Amino acid sequence: MIICQFCAATNPPDAEVCHACGQRLLIVSGEVSEDEQIAFEGGAEEQMSFDEHLLERISVLEEAVKQTARASQTILGMLHDLEQKSLVGQTGVAALRDLLERKALVTRDEWSELWESRMDRQLLALEKRQRFAAARGAMLDLSSAEPRDAFAALLDEAHRQLVDLDVDGALRTLDGAFRLDPDNPELAFFLGETAFNRERGAAAVEYFSRVLKTRPEHYESLIYSGVLLHEAGDDAIAEARLLDAVDRYPDEALPAFALGGLYVGRGRPVDAVDHLERAMGAMGSVPQAALLLADCQLRLERPRLAAAAARAAVAHDPSDVEAHLLFAAAALELSWWRKASDALSTAQHLRPARLSYRALLAL
Repeated sequence: MIICQFCAATNPPDAEVCHACGQRLLIVSGEVSEDEQIAFEGGAEEQMSFDEHLLERISVLEEAVKQTARASQTILGMLHDLEQKSLVGQTGVAALRDLLERKALVTRDEWSELWESRMDRQLLALEKRQRFAAARGAMLDLSSAEPRDAFAALLDEAHRQLVDLDVDGALRTLDGAFRLDPDNPELAFFLGETAFNRERGAAAVEYFSRVLKTRPEHYESLIYSGVLLHEAGDDAIAEARLLDAVDRYPDEALPAFALGGLYVGRGRPVDAVDHLERAMGAMGSVPQAALLLADCQLRLERPRLAAAAARAAVAHDPSDVEAHLLFAAAALELSWWRKASDALSTAQHLRPARLSYRALLAL
């Protein structure tokens, strides 16, 4: 006799699955006394208790399924109402725009430009609110501000302002929190990232540098500050930070790509090639790295390697005019007249204003 380990039903000795619940039987061999057998099987009351417990669990699951179904219906109804209200709002806005255009009070371009700018600000506010909500706990945990309650109150105030989509007010509040705790890496990086997105390079570099004082291995701060310092003309510090990023993260593509771009800008194609090839090996055929690599190989008079890099960029993005032009330049160096002609014709088709037919014919 075999007893099922799930439902405790008895089965014949040659059974492989339980005839009651269908579970595969687990066979444990050994001598079992009569007292142990009685204790294992239990009496009628114990068997009844097990059945009642199983029925209770099934009832609980059924109730949970019913509640989930009701909640799904409620959400579906709310989405339907929201869709209707959104449609009504869009219709009203479209009618208002048509009326203003008809009365010559506003043009369609002015309306679209203002609409897009407002929408971009709202989307940025939502993004910053989510980003701040994710980092807020770490800001508090890493805080060494005195008094700590004042720092926490400023974070709470910034959160309320972001909920109201007041990004500028929230940033002013967070700047006050930063003055209380300038060594907080999470807060400094949040402010630096925001300044970077707003194209405030000098402020972003200051925040990223503050992050690196406490966390010299911080990945994004090394790369972002290196790129910004290069754009500001401080190539020595930029190169040092990007080299540090490459050494710390040898398998990542972005540090190598950023350093390769710096070397391209400084007129060092040999150094740039090494890092750009490294970036392409980590990232695959990425157009930006491939384009820079093709340009460097042309400068180094390596047309075959330049053609291969340009071809990789074209394969990734056939609509990239620069990739076609670089491939055409390499093909001309190699006397691949037909391939050069095809690439130039494609570039002319993609961007007619870029090259004239007379220039193509001269090439």
